[in-house]
Amino acid sequence: MNGKYYLIKKAGTKYKFYWAPLSPWPERDFEDWGVAVIDFSWITEDPRPKHLRAASLGYELKPKYQVLRDPKIDGVRDGGYRYVVLGTGHVRRCLLGMDERHRYACWESG
Repeated sequence: MNGKYYLIKKAGTKYKFYWAPLSPWPERDFEDWGVAVIDFSWITEDPRPKHLRAASLGYELKPKYQVLRDPKIDGVRDGGYRYVVLGTGHVRRCLLGMDERHRYACWESG
């Protein structure tokens, strides 16, 4: 992931930030950047053992992250001359890196 991030709001366990890859760089203002939210207090996995999961949980599981706006970027050509559109998959890898509970916790910046 080769990107740039600007945290715009942090409240408790909730983070909201602008995100965009470094190449191609968005134009002047943040209107072209993506906006994403992650909240480490969200319950994202069923806490029950697998053999007890047939019954209804009683509440809805939350996503690991929520993309409010994708960056307005056409895409890039990688080293193999393949055209890659940058989007939510790249945001997901970034946000998984931010999760302290994730096995490969790190801050992905390049």
